[in-house]
Amino acid sequence: MLITETRGMSMVQALSKFKGEGGNYPDSLDKLAPKFVPAVSKCPGGEVMAHKLSGAEYTLSCPNVVFTMKPYTYDSKTKAWGG
Repeated sequence: MLITETRGMSMVQALSKFKGEGGNYPDSLDKLAPKFVPAVSKCPGGEVMAHKLSGAEYTLSCPNVVFTMKPYTYDSKTKAWGG
């Protein structure tokens, strides 16, 4: 899970910078590269991180990394990782 968090936090920082410039989060993580990150981070299994917007908040997750029966997910509202 440490790999997921490390890779995810670079996406969290890039999302914050994107929002700082434009006022909103992007609808796709692809819009972060190459200006805010060299490339979209991948999950340990090689899949691109999942990203879901919900109003002014978002989640990032790796569907193949499971924690307590759910994908390991970062929630921007709580600023924490969990399952």
